[in-house]
Amino acid sequence: MYLKRFITPKEATNALTNTNVNKIKVYPNKAKNSLNIKGLEAGFYKVLIYNSKGESILSTNLNASTDSSVSIHKLVPGIYFIQLQNSNYNYAVNFSTI
Repeated sequence: MYLKRFITPKEATNALTNTNVNKIKVYPNKAKNSLNIKGLEAGFYKVLIYNSKGESILSTNLNASTDSSVSIHKLVPGIYFIQLQNSNYNYAVNFSTI
């Protein structure tokens, strides 16, 4: 059986090529309908959400120039990871839903 390796938030943060990672904020933790994202540089990002088993359950695009949130209203309560990617960023952080 082949298991796809999941990048942990620490590994993803360590892989950054841009030092502005400390400015990125994803909130609220214990979200219900949407996650707000602040501190991203303008541009387009791929947003991936993984469950606690490392399975990708949501994939969408985000234009940081105009968007500042990701809809998560279809997620069941639990612990998840959100990963933001573009040519300069590979940032991941965990969050939970209620």
